[in-house]
Amino acid sequence: MKKKEKGEINMREENKIYLERYSNYLKSKDYKEVTIYKTANIIKNYLNFLEGKNINIKDAEVKDVKTYFKQGNKKLKKVTIKDRREVLSRFYEFLKLENIVTENIFKKDKIKPVSSASLSASIKLSEKQEKLLKEFTEYEKNYGKRRVKAAVNSKEVFYILNYFNENDIDFLHVKINDAENLQEYLLELKDNKGNILYTSATVRNKITAISVFYDYLVKKDMITCNRFKEIRKVRGEKSLPKNILDEEKLNIFLRVIKNKIKSGKNLSERRMFYRLHVMAELLYSTGARINEIIKLKEEDFDFTSGTVKLLDSKTGKERRGFLNSYTVEILRIYFRFRKNIITGASQREYLFLGDAGVKRIFNDSLNKLSRKLKLGKFTSHNIRHSFGCQMLKAGCDIRYIQAFLGHESLVTTQIYTKIEKSDLKSMLDKFHPRKFFYKTKRKAS
Repeated sequence: MKKKEKGEINMREENKIYLERYSNYLKSKDYKEVTIYKTANIIKNYLNFLEGKNINIKDAEVKDVKTYFKQGNKKLKKVTIKDRREVLSRFYEFLKLENIVTENIFKKDKIKPVSSASLSASIKLSEKQEKLLKEFTEYEKNYGKRRVKAAVNSKEVFYILNYFNENDIDFLHVKINDAENLQEYLLELKDNKGNILYTSATVRNKITAISVFYDYLVKKDMITCNRFKEIRKVRGEKSLPKNILDEEKLNIFLRVIKNKIKSGKNLSERRMFYRLHVMAELLYSTGARINEIIKLKEEDFDFTSGTVKLLDSKTGKERRGFLNSYTVEILRIYFRFRKNIITGASQREYLFLGDAGVKRIFNDSLNKLSRKLKLGKFTSHNIRHSFGCQMLKAGCDIRYIQAFLGHESLVTTQIYTKIEKSDLKSMLDKFHPRKFFYKTKRKAS
């Protein structure tokens, strides 16, 4: 019996040493004292559980982790359990580096991720925060923001305010290091498989959302400055556009749209496809965005110079779009007969009705046709990307492409150079003489 008690004391002393070493490690990483204190308490709770079961931390298994969360934390909310698991997982990573344990059993403990619904049910903001969030959402809706965007911002602010509450940070007295720590926290978050949860672009969007909220607080004179504007935001990685068609495939696609004018089920459908045909050719000629096209009027076109005046839907700036000869001709015909195609008061102003419904119909129709042709998902923006990529492949200077597409930064346009480089491998495989020699030799033998 004495040996067992002695063993228990040794285990407790060992655990104490591990915890002290980990706390010192966190101090060396400039963690806040309050964070180290909270972390230590979570780890103590877990170590006490192991001691009570007479389990050495080196011998703990996944089933012990499940028992710990199931029996020892019945009163904890799901979001708190998730935080504790993350803390203990980091603790085990440290123990692995110190060669105390051989694996991180918290990474092997597969628990279903907490859904948004369960989170929202468990998170409680203060009355003041709830009132402010409601006022902020209404403000966003009424001052030029789309309803969907306002709802997204509201949701992001909701969770970030909870983060401040969990970490005892007064949301009205956020410091620069608090803002930086939040960004770092979001960048380091991992899922149950140990993979990074958010991309840098997603984190940037989340920080932007909370920054918009703090701009609102400045306007209400509740705070003097927005600390999220003072930090250096993580740069969002530009991802390669998907499903970019080469010239041959896109020409086939456009021809299918044109043929639908004659094969439509009824007059209404044939009229719709005629409008889609003109819009698609206009998009392909100019590389414009769909939002820029649906707002065009007759006076925006100059057929003598072969140009069209485009209003950038993102920056609000004007630029010139250029029309190829084919597009000029089909537009001349469309101008002549559009009164028979478009009905209603809007025919006097916008060429393509000018509302979001046309955009939705256009993209839905493109997508359905594309899937029938087995080309994958395809919308108006894919035409824009195809335009940029094809111009680059044809040898057009990237700065001209920047002007065509209306990109403010050349960095945005340079994404197409990555696509161009990705084609080099297939070209090498197709034309390299070494491969040709191998095929010839094998054929001859």
